[in-house]
Amino acid sequence: MRHLLVTSILAVSLLGCGAALQPVGSETVESRSGDRPDWINTVPDNKGDIMYWVGRRTGGNSEEGALTDAREKSTAQIVNYLGTYNNKLYEYARIEKAANADLGSIGPYIKDLVQSFKRKVLTSGMRQKHIYTEKVRKVVGEGQVAYHYNAYVLMETSGKHLKSMQLKSVNEQLKKARAQNDKEAQKALKGMSDKLKGLEQ
Repeated sequence: MRHLLVTSILAVSLLGCGAALQPVGSETVESRSGDRPDWINTVPDNKGDIMYWVGRRTGGNSEEGALTDAREKSTAQIVNYLGTYNNKLYEYARIEKAANADLGSIGPYIKDLVQSFKRKVLTSGMRQKHIYTEKVRKVVGEGQVAYHYNAYVLMETSGKHLKSMQLKSVNEQLKKARAQNDKEAQKALKGMSDKLKGLEQ
């Protein structure tokens, strides 16, 4: 019994020495939500109609907070991507009006259209496919450790769904232009709607 007690004390002492030998700043992953996936480093290629986005957050104070930040970062990527769609909307409007950069009375419709489209994408156009988290221990001083969390989120969007929501946003503004009997805006928005319908086919 005494031999067992001495052995246990020695084992704990050795473990303590091992931890103390770790240099300040060194990190160790203490736990993870599963196997480390490849997509946290390399965003998957588009698969048919599906596009992928990866949000990353390292050094979070909590797992939930890190996940929230990771989701927000993937959302920001999609919003930036939507800029290309928005530019097309303005381009279509200018073509239909046969004007230069000045959209005149059509401008407010396009502005509302863009905001409506973004809201639709951010509320129903994104799907969370996978998440991965890690709890990390970091040596911050002699005998002192701190913990933080890394989180990664894989999101996906459908190209067809994006176009469908864009078309819906255009048609909402077309309906508004008709209600206000704005002939110029009706012509431009109808042309945009027809072009988007062609893109869907």
